[in-house]
Amino acid sequence: MDIDIINTFLTIVEHKSFTKAAISLCISLAALSHRLNLLETELGKILIVRNRGQRKFFLTEAGIDFIPLAEQWSALVNDTKSFKNAKHIHSLSVSNVETLTQVFGKFYKQFTDSFNHQHKFLFHTYSYPSFQTINEVENQSIDIGFIVRQRNSKNLKIEPIFSEKHFLLGAIGSDKKIIDPRTLDPHKELLTAWSSAYTLWHDWYLGSNSNPFAVVDTATTVIELLTEGHWCIVPNCAANFLTENCALKGVKVQTYEVPYPPPNRICYKVTHRFPSTNRRESINFFEEKLSIYLKESDLHL
Repeated sequence: MDIDIINTFLTIVEHKSFTKAAISLCISLAALSHRLNLLETELGKILIVRNRGQRKFFLTEAGIDFIPLAEQWSALVNDTKSFKNAKHIHSLSVSNVETLTQVFGKFYKQFTDSFNHQHKFLFHTYSYPSFQTINEVENQSIDIGFIVRQRNSKNLKIEPIFSEKHFLLGAIGSDKKIIDPRTLDPHKELLTAWSSAYTLWHDWYLGSNSNPFAVVDTATTVIELLTEGHWCIVPNCAANFLTENCALKGVKVQTYEVPYPPPNRICYKVTHRFPSTNRRESINFFEEKLSIYLKESDLHL
């Protein structure tokens, strides 16, 4: 499979526009469509649906599922080129659930800066759900993962590294510091299953038949749906991110303590028990710097 057609698909997904993707790749719209058709023919699946005469398009289920495979394919080709052109190049891939990007984004920058002073280095980051991260680490497609849900495996080492409180976040116009979510309209809730422990607490405290406004799976979706009168319960790392981004939309949200809060959400680090020899130095260096970062950021269990 030609890497150009893989990168064409990823560019379309990135720009959310056929026209912008074609400009970015310096090709015509006809050439862009031709590459996409070649990819879909080779896969035997439709990845993108675009209605005639309309600019908007949408990814099919197969298209969404193909994104991480295309990213890995592209990364593998880049790694192979680097391996061919350089004698000593280090590589590391890390994945985390979406909300933890707010915790580790700054650290990733610090890590790559410090490692690049010593070695030629390729660093790949991904945002995957916990179970997908676990599978990728088990398959050794990902070196290190940060997850909030566990699954036992004899091939994996899963360690808790820090925990964080939950807060009620809402555009409800209250000056109180503490709000019991049971006093709020349950039909205005945006329900997100941040962790297994949180889901159990929510069912116990608010009822398994609470009938929320919507069930969402990412912080990005919360931003789109959190309008006046709506509320949700979020882990600490997501609170500032959501507050700032909702403000950019003109929606004023505030953070409140919960009188009987959910159990703290625990972040786990997952690695393979038997990493490949050429990755061990990178993994050890990453874990050494991570330990320092967690202490400096006051992130602990």
